[in-house]
Amino acid sequence: MDLFLFITVLVVISASILAYTLTKNRGLRNRSRLLFFLFIIVFIIWTILNYYSLQPALSQYTLWIVRGIMIAALTHTTLIYLFAKNFPHKEFVLSKKLVITVSFIYVVVLLITVSPLLFSKILWENNIPTTVSGLGVYVFGVVTFFYFTAATVELIKKYRIEHSIVKKQILYLLIGELAMFSFLFFLHFVIVIWFGNYFFIPFGGLPVLLFIALTTFLRAL
Repeated sequence: MDLFLFITVLVVISASILAYTLTKNRGLRNRSRLLFFLFIIVFIIWTILNYYSLQPALSQYTLWIVRGIMIAALTHTTLIYLFAKNFPHKEFVLSKKLVITVSFIYVVVLLITVSPLLFSKILWENNIPTTVSGLGVYVFGVVTFFYFTAATVELIKKYRIEHSIVKKQILYLLIGELAMFSFLFFLHFVIVIWFGNYFFIPFGGLPVLLFIALTTFLRAL
């Protein structure tokens, strides 16, 4: 078993176990927990697609696999933003206006993601894929970075006004979220898209898994 496959299997199994722990005792009735559960499911899909995107035997499908990865990344940031807005409430407290706005932005960026505006083709050289990106990559980058920033600001605001256990939970979330998205944005977006370097792709799931484990085991939910 090669290192990339080992990391993929390890991350998928670990994330699946953590997702299961959130479902125990009807845990998904807590809507903030449900949003985080969906985040884990999308993360598992993202991890599997990352593995297949670097397999030369699947080169004819690589473009659509990479587009699937970007859809998962968009969904990641959207869910974590909605989670930050809703936490620590057990029911949905998101306004209809916010949900409609976020949904509209998601659909627009999704359409850009599956079009040549984001990636027009994939070139393989020495068994390493290189993306040919279009202007849509800047729209994708701005939207995902905005959601990450907005989620961070939202958690900081709540950290300043909350007390006791909730304040500690938010602190755990902040530390994990900042570490996770900083790592992913730089090594999976900046390095890959702007420099064409895929070296760090196999390790991308590890900081996300760390964030999920930190949030789950420290009872940040």
